Amino acid sequence: MKKFILPLLIFGCTIITAQKKKDLLDEISKLKTSLNQEKARANKAESNNKTTLSKLDFATSQLDEVKLENETLLKTINNFTSVAKQKTQNVESSLKTIKEKDAQLKVVNDALTSAEETRLSQLQTFKAKLNAIGKVGIQNNQLVVHIPNTELFETVDTDGTLSEKGKMSIQKIAEVLTANPTYQIIVEGNSNAIDFKTEKALNNWDLSARQAASIVNSLQIDHQIDPKRLTAVSKGEHNTSGVETVTQIIIDAQFDEFYSLIKDRMKK
Repeated sequence: MKKFILPLLIFGCTIITAQKKKDLLDEISKLKTSLNQEKARANKAESNNKTTLSKLDFATSQLDEVKLENETLLKTINNFTSVAKQKTQNVESSLKTIKEKDAQLKVVNDALTSAEETRLSQLQTFKAKLNAIGKVGIQNNQLVVHIPNTELFETVDTDGTLSEKGKMSIQKIAEVLTANPTYQIIVEGNSNAIDFKTEKALNNWDLSARQAASIVNSLQIDHQIDPKRLTAVSKGEHNTSGVETVTQIIIDAQFDEFYSLIKDRMKK
């Protein structure tokens, strides 16, 4: 009986041991499978993590580029704003200067218009007063009086002695000149004498000069016209406006006061 019990125990133990080994192997297999699954999950997670990090790096790079572009754009906008502001200031300054110049030009234009109207009005008045003593006209804003020498001198071809009629004409001219002490007077003598009957005049230049001087002397001495306003010119038979023997008296308006006024206003 004992002979059968021992082998039986050994067989039972072997069976039990085999079963445990099988169970252990199964457990190991399951653990390996689970481990492999976990490794796979870990690999996948690591791959996903790398992908995420790569995307994060790309996003960070894009964000840096956007920041840089924004900074550049902001600088450009600031520069543009600064330039636009400067240009605006320049335009405003230019407009101010233009307005100031326009105001100055208006002052000048108004003054010119006023002076021109006043001067022409005066010349027209003078023309009306002198129209009876000769041919009177306005040329280049000057009053020009053409008086035949026969209406001025006792002997046209002899010397410059004024006749009584000539003295009356000079008196009318003096009245006009006295009315406006700023006007200058130019007396142009013109003689076309061919044959001289006296030795008082050497030629037409000389005779014209004597006749012009006679008128200037009369204006100065007889009518107290300031000699600084008087000019005597001799043309003889040369550079005259015609063949007629005439004396031309030019009344020229002066602008000293007017220009001083303009300069003073331009400085403001």
